[in-house]
Amino acid sequence: MKKAFTMIEIIIVILVIGIIYVMAKMSMPDGKFYSDVNFITQKIKQKQLYAIGYDSFDFNNGRDSAFNDLVCIDIDIATINDNENSSSSQKKYQIDPQTIISINSGDQKICFDFLGRVYKNNLQLNNLVKVPIEFNITNKNRTKELLIMPISGYIMQKE
Repeated sequence: MKKAFTMIEIIIVILVIGIIYVMAKMSMPDGKFYSDVNFITQKIKQKQLYAIGYDSFDFNNGRDSAFNDLVCIDIDIATINDNENSSSSQKKYQIDPQTIISINSGDQKICFDFLGRVYKNNLQLNNLVKVPIEFNITNKNRTKELLIMPISGYIMQKE
């Protein structure tokens, strides 16, 4: 007598494999979220490095809109995506549209001076940050908190 698998046995095996696949997929970390967090962190650090490298003693050239574009950043997804240098031969990184950035202090724009210090909205001395700027990056059920420290401008990722 010839032995073979029945259709029900094959369906049950496929169903079990599918359940195992879904459970394994859900337990793996989402690499896109962590890439988004690192991308946002690097864009902020890039603005700080531009400010540190800027000729701070050139007072004639100092406070125009081009200068502010170099040393200030709006902390929102659209601006961070648009700040990417446009090059037709190079593919740009795009943050997931479901990613949300929320800043606890309410100020969306931060700037850096030639010493790397952090300012809210613009580079006026009364806007110098004296407490850490906290903001959360959220996507689906994952959240990462970033802190920008006053004076030094150091960016920390909290767990």
